Amino acid sequence: MVAADFALAAALGACHGLAWPVAAVQRLELHYRKAVTLPWLGRRRGGVGCAIRHIAFTRLARQVLKVFLLVGEEATVLRRVHCRGRERLPVGGCVLAVAHTPWGRVLARWALAHDFAFILAHRRWARWAGPLHLLPTPAGLRRAVEQLGRGRRVVVVVDDFVALGGCAVELLGRPARVSMRAVRLAALASVPVVPVTLRYRRGLISVEIGTPLPPSHGRCAQQQMTRDLCVGMERWLSRYPEEWNDLFKYLAGESGGRCVDHH
Repeated sequence: MVAADFALAAALGACHGLAWPVAAVQRLELHYRKAVTLPWLGRRRGGVGCAIRHIAFTRLARQVLKVFLLVGEEATVLRRVHCRGRERLPVGGCVLAVAHTPWGRVLARWALAHDFAFILAHRRWARWAGPLHLLPTPAGLRRAVEQLGRGRRVVVVVDDFVALGGCAVELLGRPARVSMRAVRLAALASVPVVPVTLRYRRGLISVEIGTPLPPSHGRCAQQQMTRDLCVGMERWLSRYPEEWNDLFKYLAGESGGRCVDHH
């Protein structure tokens, strides 16, 4: 282990310590605002205090990893990424369906370093995904379908809230409307959709590959698959609420997903 690995380990250790006071302040703020987040977190394993500490740690750790990436210690960060369930990846192209994870920058750099998948995301992600970045524009979507047809993988965010169109879903007990981009891309290219989750575990970022789902054709079938993906996401977040960037905003109705007619 080189000096940079020790430095990163020390920084992440410091995040654990700092998470306690940060969580205390966050809890007071949520209590003052009478945020609905507190009752929801209270139903999670370990209760409110444990959940908010994990969330505070995650927010601190993601900034530490960002700094290490920016100062040229990409290899140090990527050594902490492990992919589990790779054997479940289908032969050929597939759409990798992910939520807005705190570890998105790390995932993008890891995907680039290993030529693992294209990243379909907004312009700011070009910095992290480099030549594997695809814009969610008509031209970018056409290129995504082409790459899927060539046997490549494309990462697409599931929890992309929209004001119009998309699919009406129930997420964390609240109605929302999400884009169906993941399932539609898969249908256009006739490739499976593979749910993927990321989780920080004991100093490592685990990229966990789920069970492939065959492409769905027709609006009703695509809506059902989108809902199924959201159900899987909700199940994951109920266990690990710290693994969703938008948790506080969503429950406060500030992410565009509070109700089906709110942007």
